[in-house]
Amino acid sequence: DAGRTFVRPVDILGDALLLVRPLAAQNRVRLISETEPTERIYCDRVQIQQVLVNLIRNAIDAISSVGQDDGVVAISIRSSSEGRIEFAVRDNG
Repeated sequence: DAGRTFVRPVDILGDALLLVRPLAAQNRVRLISETEPTERIYCDRVQIQQVLVNLIRNAIDAISSVGQDDGVVAISIRSSSEGRIEFAVRDNG
């Protein structure tokens, strides 16, 4: 359980967004977060944050590689029907 703690998913997303905002701005990509209230989760915060950062960076790269002017990356957090928390990263690239 090393590194695991109870944390709000929205806080993990906030940290990830702080890290990728400069890259998004440089590539003129808009970041949108769509969250719903969720319970705190027991996880390795840094590990989940790293996964989110990688997915968001990949989405930004996909948008910039096609030269899209109105790029958007939407990141959502929601509770699934199985009682789990789902993070989703979507782009229009």
